[in-house]
Amino acid sequence: MAKSEVWGVVLEDRKTNERMKPMSVLAGNYIEAIEKAKDCLPKEEEEYRVVKVERLVEIIV
Repeated sequence: MAKSEVWGVVLEDRKTNERMKPMSVLAGNYIEAIEKAKDCLPKEEEEYRVVKVERLVEIIV
């Protein structure tokens, strides 16, 4: 049985403290969700900090 989860990730710009729009990513765990969200960003990932990560849906196939 395979398992994936949909995670909601909110990131914030370290310089301006401006929050990004929440992102939904399909990932196997918390850390993978953060990495996938940061991969979608136009800047270097060091310029953002994680504000919130929440599991939205668990998918079991």
